[in-house]
Formats: sequence, C-alpha cells, structure tokens
Amino acid sequence: MRRTGHRQGQDRERSELYILFLAGIYNLIFVDVSVDGMPLRTLILLVADFLCIAVYICKREMELPRWTACSTSERALAVVLGITAVAVAFWALSESDHFWAGVDAVALLLVYPCISGRKKFPQDIFCVYSASSGVVCVLITLYYFAGGICEPFIALLIRDDAVVSWLVLGITVNMTAYCFQERGQVWYGGNVLLASFLLAVQKNVFGMAVAALVPLMIPIFCRPSKALVGRAAQAGLMYAFLICNMSLITGNVPLIKGIVTYDLEISVYMELMLAVMGIWFLEYWDRYARDADGDATVPEMRIWCRKAVTAFLTASAGLFAAAELFAAVEDSAWQRTARILADDIGESISWGAGLFGQMGRRFGIWGIAAACMLFYAGITRICNARQWRVKAHKLYRLITAVCLLQALFLPQTMVSLPVYAVFFFLFMQTQEERIQRTDSCRVEHGIRCKGIQIDAAEADQQEKGENADEADYSDPMLQ
Repeated sequence: MRRTGHRQGQDRERSELYILFLAGIYNLIFVDVSVDGMPLRTLILLVADFLCIAVYICKREMELPRWTACSTSERALAVVLGITAVAVAFWALSESDHFWAGVDAVALLLVYPCISGRKKFPQDIFCVYSASSGVVCVLITLYYFAGGICEPFIALLIRDDAVVSWLVLGITVNMTAYCFQERGQVWYGGNVLLASFLLAVQKNVFGMAVAALVPLMIPIFCRPSKALVGRAAQAGLMYAFLICNMSLITGNVPLIKGIVTYDLEISVYMELMLAVMGIWFLEYWDRYARDADGDATVPEMRIWCRKAVTAFLTASAGLFAAAELFAAVEDSAWQRTARILADDIGESISWGAGLFGQMGRRFGIWGIAAACMLFYAGITRICNARQWRVKAHKLYRLITAVCLLQALFLPQTMVSLPVYAVFFFLFMQTQEERIQRTDSCRVEHGIRCKGIQIDAAEADQQEKGENADEADYSDPMLQ
C-alpha cells in the first residue's frame, strides 16, 4: 500500500485516474438499474476497485507492506475489510438478505488500497467533480420544474432523501474551489447557488446547517489570508442570502406539486440574524484586514471564525430548545413559529438515517463498532493534523470534517458514500514530514527549553504551521 523513498516518488501518482473516475463518470450514474439483482452503481464500483488493484499490483505500482510496518489506521481497515469479506462469503452461501449490503461495504473499503500511498492532490478533481455534479444538478432542476421529466436519470438521488448528503458534498467542493481557484469564479459560484437552491428545496435543516458551516470552516482549516477570507465571506453570503429568501422564491416559482414551502415570517427573522452577523464581520474586517495585502495572513480572522462557529452551534442548540418549549405553550405569541421550526428540525435529525443507525440496522453491534472506530480515527486524525502546512492536505482535512458532520444524521447511501470515502481515505493515509527542530529544542507553547523562553505565537508558526503554507508540490492552482 504505502511505499517510501525514490520508488514512492515515482509511483505515488498512478491512482489519479481512478480518483477522477469516481469524481466524474461514476458521479453521473444515478439510474435505478440492477444487473442480476446487484445495483449498477455497486457493480461499477466493485469492478473498478478490483481492476484498479489488479492493474497496480501487476505493474508493481502497489506494494503491500509488512504488518509491523503498517500504521494503526491501515491495520484497522485491513481487519475490517477481512471480516467484511468473510461475512459476505458466508451470506452468499446462506443466501442472506445482507449479501448486497456486504458487497456495498466491500466496494467502499476497497477504495483505500486503490488510493493509498499517494501524496498528490489531483489537479483536476475540482473541475471534474464540479462539471459532473453541475450536470446532475441541472437534471434535478428540470425534474422539479418540468414535472419529473428527468426522473429516470436521477432515480437513486430523489429516493429516501439521498440527494441531501450528495448536495452537501457538492456545495463543499464548489465553495472550496471558489475560494482557491483563480479562474472559473462565475462557474463555481453558479454551482454553489444551484446546489444551495436544490438543498433548500429538500428543506433538510441539518443538511443546510452543515453547508452553512463550510465558509466558516475554510479559514479555520486553511491559512486565513485576506483573499481567502474575503472569498469565503462571499460564498457564505451567497448561500445565506439564497436560503433567507426561499420564501419569496418558492412563492413565485412553479415547483411541482408545491413540493416545499417556506414561511415569510421566519425568513424575516433569518434576514435580521444575517444582518447582525454581517455587522459583526465588517467590524472585524475593518479592524484587522482592511489595510492588509491580499496574500497577507490575518490570524485574527481565524479566531473570529472559531467564535462564529461556536456561536452558530450554540444558537442552533438554543433555537431548537426554544422551539420545543414554545411549541407546547398554547397562549405564546411564538407558538406558530416555534411549531414550524420544531417540525422542520425534528424531521431532518434522525439517528436512524445517519451512519450509526444504518450500520447498526445492517450489521448489528459490529456495524456500530465499525462506525465508532471510523469516527474515532477521523476525529483523532483531524485534531492531530494541525501541523500540516500543505494546502492540499488541509483540504483533505476540511472535507473529512464535513464528511463526519453529515454522517451523523443525514441519509447515507451508495449515492454519495464512495466520493466521501475517497476524501476520507486520502486524508487518513496522508503523511507530512515534521518540521526540523534546531539545537535539539522542543518548541512548545510558552515552555522554556534550554533556558530560552519561546513566544507562543512564534511556536505556533514553527510547530503547527497554521498561518503559513509551504509550496504545494502537487497542484499549482492551490499555491
């Protein structure tokens, strides 16, 4: 799987076509077709995985390491893959109903050895994924506006709210591309607006909340330069403005069968909250970033974004609690609004639809244990990866965080899981060389080493690299 030294440098880029395949062609196949009882998407993913592994092993572009040389995540995934393969074989012999679910799991786990060992972030993954998702978004839009004319092509997406997690991923990737790409701003911005509109049509409050956190998370996970923060603010404003005006849009747009309605009173409250957030942001912007150069690092904006995320989560929890409280009070002036909010939030949050619920329903206690292991590994890795200094690797970390957030309550299907799995495994197997230390001095926050007191801000700069990116050796467009 993982190779080191000169041979790794030669062979680490061989799986780029496979990743682009999952982000492009595979992302266009949502027809509800089965081949001898196996869903077409599962069959394509399984064949692609086995073909990719076979080709790489035959060409000696992949090398299985010794067990003692494997990392903890590699060992855990190898164990899970082995157990799942044995279980699938048993279910096939016993003609169990769990057989196809096991095939799905094997197909997802095989993504790991297909992409393991690479360090390059595919240069074209943003435009390929954006183009494919843009085509599908157009088909979904036609379905809603033209009376279901494109339903056969997107049958898997419109079933059981599967489109929600798929749209959250599309918004995340397009927002990230909008912030980092120097070209195609109109294209990526248009994709953000279209995907945001379709997500709002689904009216899944948790999905919309996860997407709203993305522009706030970008300056936290990546270097908060003035240009990056400005673009993230633009993307966040586009998204928030669209969501806040959905009551006007749905009132004047002929969606099929009145599929969704938004209350005008709640839209007004949302506009007021957006205005308050805007005043807060502009105050910080004028104070710290107004006179800075475009590429200058503005660490204070990262602090602001952390405060904004904390405020957003706290306000969301408080809003849900208040809605539950006032919805039960008969004579309250807030009863009508509270009931609408409580119903919308309650319908969007369901443990049974998330990864834990589905793994438990399909595989019992072993499925829940596997989901817990993946969450623990991902969260631990996110917390321990603050030293990363390459932008592409920080984007792995950002998308993985979104992956874990949406996996809690959003429906998890084979519609979106393969692409999420690609980014998750890319992040889990990525390694960075630690920063060289001089004078055998371990630099820590404010800790005296060999009689020298290291300033905390300087320690952050040297040890964690949060405010400075090295040249990205993989992708000129992300430098």
